[in-house]
Amino acid sequence: MKTPTEENFKNVFQQLEAAQGALVGMINYMLAEQKHNPEKTELTNTEKYELLSFFRCPDCHEKHFLEGPHGGASVNIKCVECGSKFNICPPYFAARI
Repeated sequence: MKTPTEENFKNVFQQLEAAQGALVGMINYMLAEQKHNPEKTELTNTEKYELLSFFRCPDCHEKHFLEGPHGGASVNIKCVECGSKFNICPPYFAARI
């Protein structure tokens, strides 16, 4: 069995970086495809993922929130841009309020 060289490790890391870039691109595409829901119903799993993983508003995709009341590990937040309100407990729970 051949001992891995530094060049082997560099190649593997380049392949991993390329795969990571492709995954991020697919996720961004999926998030951009979402339509704004004016009725503001319950959050879908994709919207929960966007809110809890990237701290982006699932309605307008902005990252600016105002922090509200806390209760245990959860906190109420409000999007500065569109005014949507959520109760979150990262990384476990997200709901529209």
